[in-house]
Amino acid sequence: MTELPDRKTIVDNERFTLSCTPPIFYDHGKQIDGPIATGTFFKIAERHFLITAWHTFEDFKAERILIPRKPTSDDFIDMGKYEVIYPIEKEYDVCALEIVDPDALRHLKENWHFLSLSNIGLPSRSGCFLLFGFPTSIRDENSRIKSYQPLSAYASRLAVAPDDAPDRLPGDLDLFFEYGGIVDVLDGGERESPALHAVSGASVWELQAPSPSLWIPPRVIGVETSFHRGKYFRAVDWRVVAELLGFAYPHIRDQLHQHLGG
Repeated sequence: MTELPDRKTIVDNERFTLSCTPPIFYDHGKQIDGPIATGTFFKIAERHFLITAWHTFEDFKAERILIPRKPTSDDFIDMGKYEVIYPIEKEYDVCALEIVDPDALRHLKENWHFLSLSNIGLPSRSGCFLLFGFPTSIRDENSRIKSYQPLSAYASRLAVAPDDAPDRLPGDLDLFFEYGGIVDVLDGGERESPALHAVSGASVWELQAPSPSLWIPPRVIGVETSFHRGKYFRAVDWRVVAELLGFAYPHIRDQLHQHLGG
């Protein structure tokens, strides 16, 4: 089991990841479902994206996508008009929603932080990693919407892929992390690791080398796509997102490849 960082580091990590990591809700008119996924906001080359997992949108039939107006709020913003960029091969299981509705973008930027390329990195083999998302298994319910609670799972990377992992990706684009034992919930609580339904699409972060006097924010290295409770969670390397965005927007391809060493 991965040892949790000190309490101050946990609090600082949660404050930072919460600022850019929204739960995603579907509005079906009479009811709001969710969260159904987790995403992360990015601004790249003056374009604004919500990065998440493709399988949560593949059979999308909701009328609207809703995002909390600010972190931990039960007041929602309609995403309005957006463009969905997704891979031809579903095994790569990431997608980017470009936010093109000016009113929605203005409201989101008032209370949410959009990450940049400086917040992205390549995963090491032996670092400490963090999965931050909104599992429905620990949510509470109220009259119309289902509220949500964020969770932090600190993990080590598995040296080899589990035998039961399906649809392996080529090269080292598949990332697997231990998942079991104790995880951290917001406001200082700890609990046994829950099922990760609705965490699909959440960023996987790698903690940076600690400094004795300065907190250093973790870097995004992948996108969570599935889990086997008590054994592992799985992510796609962020280079897959970079390839997807570079294909859709050729003018930023070189910038993405240069940053990630592609």
